[in-house]
Amino acid sequence: MTVNCRRGESMKSQVTNKYQQQIELFRSTHYGRDPGRVRRMGYLIKAMFVTEKSLKHVDGARNSLLKVKERSIQLQEHIKAQVSTGQSRGSLSRNTPQTISLDEFKQAATMGDYSKYGENVLIDGDLDLSGMPNIKKLPKSLYVDGNLNLTGCKYLESLPEKKLRVTGSLVADKCRQLNSITRDIQVGEDLSFRQCPLLDSYRLPDMLRTMRYRADSKPRHIYLPLCQHSCRLS
Repeated sequence: MTVNCRRGESMKSQVTNKYQQQIELFRSTHYGRDPGRVRRMGYLIKAMFVTEKSLKHVDGARNSLLKVKERSIQLQEHIKAQVSTGQSRGSLSRNTPQTISLDEFKQAATMGDYSKYGENVLIDGDLDLSGMPNIKKLPKSLYVDGNLNLTGCKYLESLPEKKLRVTGSLVADKCRQLNSITRDIQVGEDLSFRQCPLLDSYRLPDMLRTMRYRADSKPRHIYLPLCQHSCRLS
């Protein structure tokens, strides 16, 4: 119920904003005249249609990660059941990330070897690696249902090379060796790459400029060396 209420409030707010923008645009090009009842009705219908389409799109992306997580947990529970009954251990699909704990992830990160998990990892919650400045690599595909903090990982040269999904914010400040951003990347909230000198003049992947995970996300702020000020993207 809470989720539905939030989604309803978000949609109402977005419809109102788009509706007001259309009215202000009309007035700015018609010497302050009121658009009138018929145009106002048209603007409202258009705002409702565009907003609903947008919310379906971002909710679909959000739901896709939830489905991945659900599938991962189901498969792992199935494997545990096989082991407990003495059956041979099955394996996860190569396309399904393995959900692991923070401690398991940090141990693998310290060793620089994620092969135990198939290089395809899902963290159910925040992943804070800011206290691990010496890590050099991340899994080839990483899903984080929360915030990802890489601040101060001074030897990290790249984000996951294949895929990165973060439903919260991604902070990678002071990653001085970071020289590229995953092309297949989706982030729900803010991104920060402060004091990452090798990303100077780096062009953001198009996906970051257009996609958010959650319908209730506020406009995203992106901090990159190429921006004299923060980039504010919807």
